[in-house]
Amino acid sequence: MPEQLRSKLTGPVYPILPAFCKNGDLDAEATGKYVQYLVANGARILMVTAGTSRLNLLSVAEVMQLNSIVAKQAGEQAITIAANPDYGSLAVSIEIAIEAKDAGASAFLLYYSERYYDDEAVFDYFSAVATACSLPLLIHAMPMRGASTGPAAVHPFGVELVRRLATIPALIGMKEENGNEGLRQRLALEFGERLAIIAAGGGMGKYLSCQALGIPAYLTGLGNLNPALEQNFYDLCQQGKFAQAGEIVRRLEQPFFDVAVPIGWHVALKGAMDHLGLMPIYERAPLRPPTPDQLEKLSAIISQLGLETA
Repeated sequence: MPEQLRSKLTGPVYPILPAFCKNGDLDAEATGKYVQYLVANGARILMVTAGTSRLNLLSVAEVMQLNSIVAKQAGEQAITIAANPDYGSLAVSIEIAIEAKDAGASAFLLYYSERYYDDEAVFDYFSAVATACSLPLLIHAMPMRGASTGPAAVHPFGVELVRRLATIPALIGMKEENGNEGLRQRLALEFGERLAIIAAGGGMGKYLSCQALGIPAYLTGLGNLNPALEQNFYDLCQQGKFAQAGEIVRRLEQPFFDVAVPIGWHVALKGAMDHLGLMPIYERAPLRPPTPDQLEKLSAIISQLGLETA
């Protein structure tokens, strides 16, 4: 089962934003409708993940609810990857993973929710979750804050640590988000056949460089607005039509990123989704939606690029 699922983790992976009500409550109905929109328009791998899914702003019960919404609304139409937040004990992480399995999730993206002391502690954490829950696991490979160093010093999920984690049979992949291109390349070269590596950051443009290393999947950017556009890009890559795929990046993705990233990717994406009628703009404090001026810039670039009908 884990091996079969690993082989299916290819192409665009769609991170799920939660919808909020005006008062900041989690809007389950709007979130579910957005999941339905993605699936109806070709998305086949959906992921709950710490940043895009605002898990740090959700209670444990709400994290479980979001995992359940995604799994149940997608049903058998898509692979659904649930997740835990960047806080909480081992027991909490296990509880969330078991609840996700019961809700019908396909796999679980596991965030190490403590500072880095040594590889053994990280291995024991992943091993314990794998033992307690039969879901296939993915590493959320986000650098960990060092336990004995200042706040700026972090410890990545490096080659030696991943090599140890790869001995866990339930482990099938990772969301690679270390922020070090050289490390990403080394991980891809050593573990590409053992783990499905999902490249995070950079969208389609990043995938164009990563696919040469055998990295099979990547987190979407524009695909959250227009899944058909993202799938068309991936199909062109699979056909070896890299010049045409690159033209999508040059003509559409990069100009949108040039406007959205300075605003702050997560809130800019929500603002664009509101403009397109995909999800209300509301966020949960202290996260704030784009300002009117920023919304005007987002609306202008969406219209300029024709993203409503791209």
